[in-house]
Amino acid sequence: MKARDTVKPSSSVKEVAKTFLERRISAAPVVDDQGKLVGIVSEGDLMHRAEAGNGTTSFLVAPSIDRGGDARR
Repeated sequence: MKARDTVKPSSSVKEVAKTFLERRISAAPVVDDQGKLVGIVSEGDLMHRAEAGNGTTSFLVAPSIDRGGDARR
């Protein structure tokens, strides 16, 4: 995966969906301004957001990885 395949925590749902379509990917790392991984977003996340009626808001990412490398949900 290349750096252009990442999204920012402040990316809108529309921007994330556009990235997925243009890059032909189904998930992307979410990185902060320093390039630090802060989460991951997938097509499933976008579908849940759309079902909840939140498709026009920014996609705010909750931390999904702890310092030990274990994924949390």
